Amino acid sequence: MLDFLRLELNHLHLYREKVPLHHILHETIWQLKPKAGKNRLKSLLV
Repeated sequence: MLDFLRLELNHLHLYREKVPLHHILHETIWQLKPKAGKNRLKSLLV
């Protein structure tokens, strides 16, 4: 999971300079959970 987020952050390195890190993490999490919801998110973060 952390490796995935790290790749996402590297991919968005140009974007990161203008947008707070927590906002990028929030957007990434929202992309991960549209279908399965909070249960999937919890399983990914465990």
